[in-house]
Amino acid sequence: MTLNFSVIGGALSRKVSARQGVAFGILCAWLSLAYSSCQQPTSVNQPVISDSTIYVIERDHLNVFADQAPSGVYSFPVVNFHETYLINNSTAPVSCTVESPLPDTLKRESIQSPLFGGFAYIPLEYSDFFDLPNVNDDSLADKPNVTTANSYIWKDMKLDPSEGIHLAYSSYYGEESMFIKNFGTNHFLDMDVVSDYSIQKDSVNPNCVDIEIKQTLQNTSSDSIYRIGFLLFVPRELETKFAPPNGSEWTTLYDLISDTVISPSSNKCYLYNTWFQNEGFGFPARGQEMNPSWFVLPPYQSFQFVFKMTIQPLLDKFEIYPSYAVNMTIKGDPIWPSSVVTVNGKKYDGQVHYLKQCSLGMPTYILFSIDNGTLKVVSPNEIVPTFIPPYIKPEGDHLNVSG
Repeated sequence: MTLNFSVIGGALSRKVSARQGVAFGILCAWLSLAYSSCQQPTSVNQPVISDSTIYVIERDHLNVFADQAPSGVYSFPVVNFHETYLINNSTAPVSCTVESPLPDTLKRESIQSPLFGGFAYIPLEYSDFFDLPNVNDDSLADKPNVTTANSYIWKDMKLDPSEGIHLAYSSYYGEESMFIKNFGTNHFLDMDVVSDYSIQKDSVNPNCVDIEIKQTLQNTSSDSIYRIGFLLFVPRELETKFAPPNGSEWTTLYDLISDTVISPSSNKCYLYNTWFQNEGFGFPARGQEMNPSWFVLPPYQSFQFVFKMTIQPLLDKFEIYPSYAVNMTIKGDPIWPSSVVTVNGKKYDGQVHYLKQCSLGMPTYILFSIDNGTLKVVSPNEIVPTFIPPYIKPEGDHLNVSG
């Protein structure tokens, strides 16, 4: 049979779409609680099969989507696209049932979840990561046969020899502050992204300002992280009015005098001076983009680059709020409950191969503030921005962007 699917999320686009491309998301200690407190599956007390009758892969892929409440205020929930992939590795047909438990601490519905089948399937070449058995046919399951409060169940799926089947669904995963580890450090799966910012008046021209961003990506695990894609965007012009009668209006924050990017590693780092992406507060923006070529981080190793620029401010008060996009693949410890697989009525207790991925675009949660000659590095919650997107509401003397 032929595998047909719709791509949701997929590989990280180099050009993040306006308004929806900036994703305020999060993942740190709360995740371990959500995972550890999941309900036990209902399929218990079954005979166990641990041979190589089937080949099992499980994968989780985190994405972020903009979700607008009736009040008009946006949130940015993290959505997990979970997949169980079975391949019949025997010489005879088999009947399989898969129960995928759900963490009981999570609500079930949000933007982009729950979705099933082709609407929740993100293609991946598993042969790039695992030594797969021969696969003659692949199919994609639709909605589960049974949905309970704690799990999805696909029952009695018939697989011929060398036939595979993908079981995919999406689920709400968390809210904005999940990825914030501390000020200047965000954590994605098993990687810390550390942002060290500095801003000061230029020593030669007092009308100019020197800005430096030191960006460090640190593998915090004992597994290598593969296919790391990273994009840092620093805004220069904001689309401060969206499509008024005479068209959109752009506000230029500063003139760029000079800029450079330096990386002590052998990995190339590219700098683009005209790039379009959403900045940290959510405005469509044009500015500078730093993009190291895709790379691998061995266990406990780090990658670093430094971006420097000299600017001449054009406004007395404004903020420069960078954003970045992160893409990665790693094996490591699961972030989602394991599926319970039965083969010909017996519970499978053999090897399960695992991958986790993320494709996220989000603010850095650290920014530069220029206020009538006062230069600061601050959190977005410490200030009320000069320009506020219409879907973000200030609270008192600061801006609440942490959910």
